[in-house]
Amino acid sequence: MRNKTQAGRLARKAYLFLLPSLAGTAVFVLLPYVDVVRRSFFEAAGGRFVAMQNYVTVVGNSAFRLASFNTLRFLVICVPLLVVVSLFCSMMIAGLKEGGTVFKTSLLVPLAIPVASIVLLWKLFFHPQGMVNQITALFGMAGVDWINGDTAFGVLVFTYVWKNLGYDVVLWVAGLAAISDELYEAARVDGASSFRIFGNIILPLIVPGIAAVAIFVLFSGWNEYMYSSVLISNDQLKTLTVGIISLNSQYQIKWNDLMAASTVSSLPLMVLFICFQKYFIAGMTGGAVKS
Repeated sequence: MRNKTQAGRLARKAYLFLLPSLAGTAVFVLLPYVDVVRRSFFEAAGGRFVAMQNYVTVVGNSAFRLASFNTLRFLVICVPLLVVVSLFCSMMIAGLKEGGTVFKTSLLVPLAIPVASIVLLWKLFFHPQGMVNQITALFGMAGVDWINGDTAFGVLVFTYVWKNLGYDVVLWVAGLAAISDELYEAARVDGASSFRIFGNIILPLIVPGIAAVAIFVLFSGWNEYMYSSVLISNDQLKTLTVGIISLNSQYQIKWNDLMAASTVSSLPLMVLFICFQKYFIAGMTGGAVKS
């Protein structure tokens, strides 16, 4: 009883100590975003309040709308692809008695390679052959038309998936290891097939993990800039982050438009996180699945 009382006192002291630190961290993190939103309502030069005029200008900009569509197209491909591929890679690793560690380590290698090195290598490899931003090459030669045969966009998708696959696999491996072997054995005794085991046992348990990995890929892909800025040179294929920078003219930085565009682009992520935060937190803290 005495130990519980002392533990309670220590917990209260720790709470009182951490609360100001957490509040200060929250303010430090939110201040830049608050300043961005504030500046989006003012004129760039004179600081005159223009209400929603900057937002009307940005939303009415055809280049901004096209960049938003390109980002959505990029995510529609990458999110399901990364979720499915990382899940089956992790299931393969979990089923391997030998070589699983080597396979998992090989998937983690891209995380150790600097982003600048990757994009420069891709640029040097594709550009001299005249393959970047062309209609027929790479995926086009393979007869794959699910990305309209565009090489630069295909390279962007491949690079992003290759770079992020290892991290997603780590989430899945830790989660799948938490599923009890007794569940598999009981299903086998009942005569269930591998597909039925996956559909009736594994799939219901990994719903938080699917949400966590999907949200992580979505947020990371939505804010991706380095690969897009180097690999995509065609204005018709630029993604949202690159398109926001393109709002500037040659001789002027349009801070008001940039702030409004940044605010608009961040709103979908905020809404999605608020709606699905419980799944994201459950997947991240529970090792991608619930036991």
